[in-house]
Amino acid sequence: MSSQTEQAQSLIPGASGPAPSVPPAAVQQGTRLLFIDNLRVLLICGVVVEHLAVTYGGVGSWYYHDPATTLLTAILLTILTGIGIATGMGSFFLIAGYFTPGSYDRKGAASFLRDRLVRLGIPLLLYDLLLDPLVVYIADGLQGLAANAYTVYLIHPLVLVSFAYAFHTVALYPLLKFVIAVLIALHLCFLISSFIRKIPFAGRIL
Repeated sequence: MSSQTEQAQSLIPGASGPAPSVPPAAVQQGTRLLFIDNLRVLLICGVVVEHLAVTYGGVGSWYYHDPATTLLTAILLTILTGIGIATGMGSFFLIAGYFTPGSYDRKGAASFLRDRLVRLGIPLLLYDLLLDPLVVYIADGLQGLAANAYTVYLIHPLVLVSFAYAFHTVALYPLLKFVIAVLIALHLCFLISSFIRKIPFAGRIL
């Protein structure tokens, strides 16, 4: 039986000898795992859906809560947010923890910490100093802007993509481009929204 197996293996090109060891995908530098990227996209979409659920009746901490809700809506959306809280954040930490050792080993302690500080610390600082106060200001009922919030939510993908495409040829450091884009695109979204809501019957819908 063993001789037949060896003869069969000899007929298959490259089948002789032990199978070559394949390095783990996580440690292959420069290689992206598409299923991990897709999982991240799914999780980010879940974050958006969860925050919308909290906005319209689910239990949770968020900038704005729509007062027009029902008990049934609140129960269903709270179940949805509970599932998201129980699984979503844990999945983010699981992905980050899985890839952290390989990144740490490749870069070394100093380079790894410096990279984390730039990629996580600067966006967090910009959010705390710029975006968060602005959102709180709007959510507290700033007259005029608060009424346009839903319209801005609907049109912001088109505005942001159009602005980014028109701005992509400008040779600036990406972080600086981000700051400029935030300052311009936010105002542009609310400006366009105010014009849209002036269209007859649009204000009733939006």
